[in-house]
Amino acid sequence: MIRPWTFLPLCALPVLAVATPLDDARTALDSGFAQVALVKLEEHFPTIGLPQSHPEANLLYARALIAADQTDAAILLLKSSPNHPAPDSSFWLAQAHAADGDWEDALANYTAAAESPDFALHKEAVIGLARMLGNLGRLGEAAAALAPATSWPASRQQSLAFSDLAEICLAQDNAPAARDALAHLSPSTPAEKTRRDFLLARTAVLENNDAAAIELLAPLVPTDVKMAVHAVLLQADALTRSGRSSDAETLLEEFLATHPSLPGLDRLFVALDEIYAGSASASSSELQRWSEEKEPTLRKKLSTYYLARLEARQNNPRSALPLLEQLAADPATNPLARETMLELAALRVRLGLNAEALALLPEEGHSPHTDFLRGLALSRTGEHTPAAAAFSSAARDPNLAESALFNAALCELYAGKKPNTALATLKEKYPRSTRSPTFHLQEAFHLARTGDPLAREAFEKLAASPTPAIASRARLALAEWKYLQLDFPGATRELARISTKSDPAREAALQVFLADNEDPAADDQAIASARAFLSAHAGSESEPSVRMKLGELLFRKGDFATARVELDTLARKFPETEYDEPALFLSAQAASRIPSATAPDEALLLFEEVAALDGPLAARARLEQASILTAQGKPLEANVVLDKILASTPDRDLKATALIEKGKNLYSLGDTDPANHRAAIDVWKQVSSEEAADPAWRNQALVRIGTALEKSGDPNGAVACYYDVFKPTEGTPKEFFWFHKAGFAAGRILESQEKWPEAVRVYELMAATEGPRALEARNRIKKIRLEHFLWEE
Repeated sequence: MIRPWTFLPLCALPVLAVATPLDDARTALDSGFAQVALVKLEEHFPTIGLPQSHPEANLLYARALIAADQTDAAILLLKSSPNHPAPDSSFWLAQAHAADGDWEDALANYTAAAESPDFALHKEAVIGLARMLGNLGRLGEAAAALAPATSWPASRQQSLAFSDLAEICLAQDNAPAARDALAHLSPSTPAEKTRRDFLLARTAVLENNDAAAIELLAPLVPTDVKMAVHAVLLQADALTRSGRSSDAETLLEEFLATHPSLPGLDRLFVALDEIYAGSASASSSELQRWSEEKEPTLRKKLSTYYLARLEARQNNPRSALPLLEQLAADPATNPLARETMLELAALRVRLGLNAEALALLPEEGHSPHTDFLRGLALSRTGEHTPAAAAFSSAARDPNLAESALFNAALCELYAGKKPNTALATLKEKYPRSTRSPTFHLQEAFHLARTGDPLAREAFEKLAASPTPAIASRARLALAEWKYLQLDFPGATRELARISTKSDPAREAALQVFLADNEDPAADDQAIASARAFLSAHAGSESEPSVRMKLGELLFRKGDFATARVELDTLARKFPETEYDEPALFLSAQAASRIPSATAPDEALLLFEEVAALDGPLAARARLEQASILTAQGKPLEANVVLDKILASTPDRDLKATALIEKGKNLYSLGDTDPANHRAAIDVWKQVSSEEAADPAWRNQALVRIGTALEKSGDPNGAVACYYDVFKPTEGTPKEFFWFHKAGFAAGRILESQEKWPEAVRVYELMAATEGPRALEARNRIKKIRLEHFLWEE
C-alpha cells in the first residue's frame, strides 16, 4: 500500500511583473506563508469568501485555506462559488478532500480536472488521481493512470510520477517494475535524489539484496518523519537477515534514544521486540531506562509495554505484572491500550490470577482471541461448562479453531457433558488431527484422576496405538497409574516396555520414586537417582516433585543441612506452586533439627514464611514456631504465637492442641508466680468442657488440670479431677494413655494420704480394663493388700 499523501505539492506559480494585491497574496502563499496570504486577501477584498467576490481572489483564498489546514472552509467556498473554471475548481476541491483524507471525493475531483489536457495543472491532477487510487487499494488502476508519464517532458512532475509508480510497484511486490520506473528518474534536487535512493533500497530489500539495501540506507538523510522511520526499519530488517542482529538492535536503540516522541515509534518498538525475542540474552537496560523517564513521552509508554513483554518472555511474570497494570490504569494516554489489556489478561491467566483476568476480559463474542483467554481462565477455575462455550466461540477464527475445539472438548469431558459435541466437531473438521488421540489420552488421565478403575483399560488400549508418541505416553501413564496403586513391580515392568522416549524426564522421575521403597537400606540409591535426574532434567516439569522427594529422603536419613538446601532451592525456584508451601515447611523442620546456635532462629523465619502464605500448613507452622520458642525458654512469646492460631478460627483438633500447649507454657511459669497455675487450669478447662471433644484431648486436659491442682496444694481437687477421667463407664475406655495416667496419679495421692481402700478401688478400675497397664495395677493391688492387711470382700 502506498503511503497516504494528503496534499499534492505544486511548483511555484509565476509572479506577474506588476505587483497587485492578488499577486502579493499569491507570492506569500507560494513562499509558504498561507496565513499571510489570507490576511492580505481579507484586507483587499472585503467580500472575500462570498460567491459575489472576485473569482480569482476566491480561488486563491480557497488555496490559502487548504494550505492553512482550514479544509472545511475551503470546500464550502469552492462549492458555493459558481464562477470558478471547472478544472480549477475541481482540482482544488480534490486537494481539499485529499487533505481531509476523503479519498473518494478527492478521486472524483482529480478525475474531472485530469479530463482537460490543456489545464495548467493537468499533470498534477493525474498524479493526484493515481495517488487516490493507490490510497483506495486500487493499485493496478493507479499504475495505469501514470502510464502517460513516459511521454511527458523531463520535469519535476515526471519525476514525481515515476517515483509514485515505483511506490505502487513496490506495494505490489513487483521489484523489476519498480526498478524500471526508477531508471527513468533524473533527480535534480537533493530531496529527489534521497527519495530515489530510498525507493531503490526498498527495491533491494524486496529482491533480498540486503547488502545493497544497507549500502543505500546507511548514508541516507531522510526528507520527512515517515521516511526516517521506514528507512530505519528497512535497514534493521536487512541487518537482521544478514546475521547482524546486534547491529540492528543498536541501530534501533540509538534511533529511539534520540527520538522520544516521533510518530511511528510504535513500529520501531515492534521491530526491536522481535529482535529481543530472537535473542537468548536480550538486555532490558534500555527499555528499563526509558520506562523510568519523568516526562510522559510516547517512548516511555511504549517501552513500559515492551519491557513487560520482555520480562514475561524471560520467565519473570511477577516483574511484568505491575508494568502492565500501570499502563492499564491510564488507558486514555496509552497508545497500546487494547494490546495492554490482552497482555495483562494473558499474564494473569499464566500466574493463576484467573478471577482478575476474567474481570479484565470483555464479554464472550468480543473476539476469538479474548474468548480463548476467557476459556483458559474459566477452565482453570473449574468452570468447565462456560469455558467450553468460550472455546467454541474462539473456534470461529480459523487460526485458533483446532486448538479451541480441542480445549472445548476437554472442558465438556471434565463437565461430564454427553455427547461431547466439541469432540465431534473437531473430528469432523479435522479428521486427521493429532489432537483427537491426544484427547482420548487426556480422557484416560481424567479417569485416573477420578480413581475410575477403567483408567487401566483405557491406558492399555492407548498403549497399543499405532502412533508411537501416543503409545509411549499411555504406557508411561499406565506405569504411573500402577505406581499410585502401589503396584511397584507392575510399574517397573511398564517402564521397561516403553520403546519410544516421548517424555524422558517423566520416565526418569518415576524411576526415582520407584527407587524409594521405604527401605532405609535403599535410601542411598534413591538419593543418587534423584541427583542424577536433577543433573539431566533440570527445568523439566517433573523437577519440583523429584526435588521434593530428594529433600524428603535426605530429611528421613537425618542429613538435615543438605535436605534444607534442596528444599530451599525448590521453594525459591518454583514459587506459588503446589510445592512451595510443603518445601518451605519441611525446610524449616530440617533447620530446627540442625545442631547449630543459629538454626532455631533460621527455622523461626522459615516457619513465618509458611504462615504468611496462609495455606494449609500455616497453622502447623505456627505450632512449630511456638514449640521452638518454648524450647528456647520463651513461653510468653510462644503463647503470643499460639494466640494467633486461636484467633484464626481453627478446627477442633488444632484448637485443642494450641490450648494444651498454651496451658503448658503458663504452667511452666507457676514456680515463679503461682497465679500462672490457675491461668493454666483455666486454659485447659476450655478443652475439657468441649462437649464434642475427642476423649484423648478431654482426658489430657483433665490430667493436666489435676497436676496443676496438686502443684497448687489441692490434692483432693486433683483426685476429683482425675476421677472424671477413670470413673466407671459402660464399655472399654476410648483411650488408655491418659486414662491410666489419671488412675495411677490418683492412686499415688490416695496412698500418700493412707487411704488404702480408695487406692485399691482405683487400681481395680485400672486392672479391669485389660489395658496396657492392667498387670501393673493388679500387682499394686496385691502389694497394698499384703502390706496393709486388706482382705478381699
